[in-house]
Amino acid sequence: MDGKRMLQGKGFYLAAALAAAALVLGTSFPTREAGKALEAGTFYRLLKEACGSQVVLFALPAAAVLPYGDAYLREEQLGFIRFLLTRRTKRTYLLDKLVTVPLGGFLAWLAAELAVLLLYFAIFFGQEATGGPNWDTISLLASAGLRLGLTAGILANVSAALAALTKSVYMAYGLPFVIYYFLVILRERYLQGLYCISPQEWILAEEYWGPGQAGLPLFLFTLLLATAALHGLSLARSIQEV
Repeated sequence: MDGKRMLQGKGFYLAAALAAAALVLGTSFPTREAGKALEAGTFYRLLKEACGSQVVLFALPAAAVLPYGDAYLREEQLGFIRFLLTRRTKRTYLLDKLVTVPLGGFLAWLAAELAVLLLYFAIFFGQEATGGPNWDTISLLASAGLRLGLTAGILANVSAALAALTKSVYMAYGLPFVIYYFLVILRERYLQGLYCISPQEWILAEEYWGPGQAGLPLFLFTLLLATAALHGLSLARSIQEV
């Protein structure tokens, strides 16, 4: 099935590696004074702060589209579409893509976050002072990770829709990046009050999104469904011609 091929593909591993590298490069590492332990929970606090770094914000659109954004296009160019559609119905093929494409973007970032968390645990936990977990920081880390994953899924849907519409790998990989920064610049220079259009705000959550920022994940889930619908319509139109 598509999920297995996506997880075994080079694009997924490349995306996870790029995301992990961005998290590490975006980390502000602490300096430890001689004879003093680091603050308890340093290893997950560092990751939480890295999730909102400029390096991560820059790498996000690139890593989001790599796992499976151009899957349909590759299958068409290699001549596999007719073969795949004879083995299963067009509906099944479409549903597989609608699930696997955003899941690829989400899981690549999740895998990167878990890998970096384990790395920081191995490096810093032994240097930390004893103390219980800081659940507020852990909750903020989980929220930041969820927002990164959902935004990656949204961008992956956009990439797949563009692949089906334009039949161009360059458009599938490049336009999501352009759209991402167009929205960021549009908000920063012209529509400061319309913060919901900025993908960077989706990650940083600096503005007010309701009590406990609960409105932001709901907004991202809605946008994920909307971009999935766009992807589905684009792909359905393309496979009708096969």
